[in-house]
Amino acid sequence: MSALLSLLPQQGFNSTLLSTMTPTSIQAPFYHTSNPHLLSWLSDRYLALAGPVLGYWVLSFVFHLIDTAQLPYFESKRIHESPEVLSRNKATILQVVRAVAVQQVLQTILGYVWLEDDATIFKREVNRDHLGDMASLVPSVANMTILALGQRTGETVLKTHGADLVRWTYWWGIPSLRMLFAL
Repeated sequence: MSALLSLLPQQGFNSTLLSTMTPTSIQAPFYHTSNPHLLSWLSDRYLALAGPVLGYWVLSFVFHLIDTAQLPYFESKRIHESPEVLSRNKATILQVVRAVAVQQVLQTILGYVWLEDDATIFKREVNRDHLGDMASLVPSVANMTILALGQRTGETVLKTHGADLVRWTYWWGIPSLRMLFAL
């Protein structure tokens, strides 16, 4: 992101505009917490390892029950496969469970090796200087706004909503772009 922002032409903003754009309070969104753990009785590292596995097996069990219970509502909505498709599907339930278990054991081992300990994450992500990080975004947000809206309209927007725009970029814009890139 910083490489992209460095390509933008640098505007000569006056210090008054930049200071009005700099947030003075964090106003963290609902997803931010200052607690060291999401659950007090379980480390976030272990929750991140167990969550996908437990979620998979719980949902698989629910859908297996729906499939085998043959409830009239669900049976009327079932898509019946052709005899040809049924003849090609030769995997037994035990083979599927074994394959999924192997994959999840490998996933958990890799996650255990890869994930950092809670103290490192807490120090880097929770106890960071959020206001300082937002202040460092101010010139970039100003440049992007001027580039998108033009000099006159951009400065008007920055004067009235600059701090909110910086805060939104920090808490929602950058995390959303990171998630999109990860996907």
